[in-house]
Amino acid sequence: YLKQAAFFVMTSRFEGLPMVLLEAMAYSLPIISFDCETGPREIVQNGVNGYLVSCFDLNSMAAQINKLVESSSLRMTFTHHAKNDSTEFQPSSVQAKWVQLLEFINQ
Repeated sequence: YLKQAAFFVMTSRFEGLPMVLLEAMAYSLPIISFDCETGPREIVQNGVNGYLVSCFDLNSMAAQINKLVESSSLRMTFTHHAKNDSTEFQPSSVQAKWVQLLEFINQ
C-alpha cells in the first residue's frame, strides 16, 4: 500500500517512536500527523517533509490533507525531503549514535 500512496496520514493520539512514520518515509512519502506528545515531531519537520497538526484539531488535519491532495508540486517537495531525512534512522546512523553514546559513557 505504501508503494501506491501519494502521502501518509497518522491520526494517533499517543505514540512512542512511530515506526509506521519511519516506514512511510522509507517510501519517500510526505507525512501528515497529529503532533502528539512524543514521536511524530522527532520524525516530521513541519512544512519540510510533511505537516504536524495540533492534536485533535480535525479541521486543521482536513485542511493539510486537502493541501497535499491539491498540490502535486508540494507533494514532490515533501517527497524529496522525506527521502533525504529518512537516512537519520537507517541502521548505520543509529549504530553510530549508540557507539558515540557508549564511548562517552566509558570516558
